[in-house]
Amino acid sequence: MSKTVAALSFLSLVLVPAAHAATIKNLDAADHTFTVVEGASSKDLSLKPGATVDGICLKGCLIKLTGDQDTYELEGGEVTSIEDGVLWGDDVRPAASPEDTAPSGASPGSKP
Repeated sequence: MSKTVAALSFLSLVLVPAAHAATIKNLDAADHTFTVVEGASSKDLSLKPGATVDGICLKGCLIKLTGDQDTYELEGGEVTSIEDGVLWGDDVRPAASPEDTAPSGASPGSKP
């Protein structure tokens, strides 16, 4: 019994991090290159048409598609797609820029 519990504990430790990693699919007919910035490290990855890369952004990261002006923030569990040269996904949002975080002077209840 203790061997079974130990084996299940080991499997959960091995499998859980992969379940929280981001996935990016290339739905375009062209190759795409992008940069993944995770903490202090960064790496460039390339995706062929129809290809998928799994296991990136275990703890969250920034994604920058080559030729795209936006930087996207992933938290680690998203499944996203590159389509028409843009990264798409329900949980994908551009990283906040200084202009986005500056107060506008309007309160949420005020009329424009």
